[in-house]
Amino acid sequence: FSCTLRSRRPIVYRRLCDMSGVAIRSAGVPSVIGKYAPRSANVVPEGFAKVCIQQRWDVQGTWQRLCDFRKPWFEAENGAYIYFNKGDGQWWVDEADGTGVYVSRRDTPLPPADGWEPLGSSPMPVPNVLLCSE
Repeated sequence: FSCTLRSRRPIVYRRLCDMSGVAIRSAGVPSVIGKYAPRSANVVPEGFAKVCIQQRWDVQGTWQRLCDFRKPWFEAENGAYIYFNKGDGQWWVDEADGTGVYVSRRDTPLPPADGWEPLGSSPMPVPNVLLCSE
């Protein structure tokens, strides 16, 4: 599939059906660079589950509380993932092990192209996010 820069115009819901994924073209954390495929909100990301288990949190209950089931989450081949956390109103880019590295406070239907901030000691630059289509 090909990736193009996302326009600043609002996304219409029709576009959600045509979209095959997102890509992070560049970021300070190399493990999150790549193409991401949409996933059903009924499936918990492995890295998310791993963090829940480490913290002794109920995996399904925590996912149910934080996942916005109206928006897809996205997974890279290496297990890195992007999801919208309705608990804090932010999109998260997490490494495969569940470590959060970037967030965006934009409440958009899909991961935003801009507005990303590093978490903790995550290096710059922030992710360059693109929408992809087949």
